[in-house]
Amino acid sequence: MRSFLQNNLVDALIVAGWYDSQLAAQETFASFRERLAQIVKLALRLNSAMGEDWEAIVIYPDECFETEFMENAYDGEDLDDVEYVVCTTGIGLKLVTGETVIKPQVILRTTLHEETGYDAFE
Repeated sequence: MRSFLQNNLVDALIVAGWYDSQLAAQETFASFRERLAQIVKLALRLNSAMGEDWEAIVIYPDECFETEFMENAYDGEDLDDVEYVVCTTGIGLKLVTGETVIKPQVILRTTLHEETGYDAFE
């Protein structure tokens, strides 16, 4: 699980323009291995503590944004067209019965483009 987390963080940083290559990012993250192991340990404890009645909600990249099920992390933006999710910034929470208690927060493609000038989807 630690390697999964590390690889996804590296990919996110490369998309954001922090590194030019996967190799450079991997070398930097070598110093964070212990911290990543701690994050994984805490995430597994959280999963265990939630029990069988609760589920975490994470929205995957390229899913269509739906205000009923998710929240735009950058409120105030006008959403005229269909929007797609880049990533989840805040995990949501729902009961196994399907009732959403906390909507997950997401970053949208247009937000990423407006803030960074980067658009991998053009």
